[in-house]
Amino acid sequence: MNREMKDEGRRTKDKNIQGRDRACPCPLKGMKNNRVPSLKFDEKGLIAAIVQDSKSGDVLMIAYMNKESLEITLKEKRTCFYSRSRQTLWRKGESSGHVQKVKSIYYDCDKDALLIKVKQEGVACHTGEWSCFYRRIL
Repeated sequence: MNREMKDEGRRTKDKNIQGRDRACPCPLKGMKNNRVPSLKFDEKGLIAAIVQDSKSGDVLMIAYMNKESLEITLKEKRTCFYSRSRQTLWRKGESSGHVQKVKSIYYDCDKDALLIKVKQEGVACHTGEWSCFYRRIL
């Protein structure tokens, strides 16, 4: 494998014309009086939340939030989600003890997805795996 191919595999931050990282979403700015900026929740009032370990960069899980769970997350600095199957709020780690302490929250350019960087205590997946993304297709 030549050096160019190795570098391509390690590249994580390509710069666009303005010098910003393509993969880097905008931080959750514009909050006034702890109000959430105008995000695009779906027709059910939900927004996808990708959870990432703040140190390793590992993607830990994906879950959904409604406005209330996002506000709780912002207030408590630990993740709170909306369960689509139970139709109720749930705090990550409330039964397992595997809490996610929120370090930062970003939203994407379309304002319809969140990236939540956390300090993971214990494992993230209910199966006992560090990440819910432990099965590989390709």
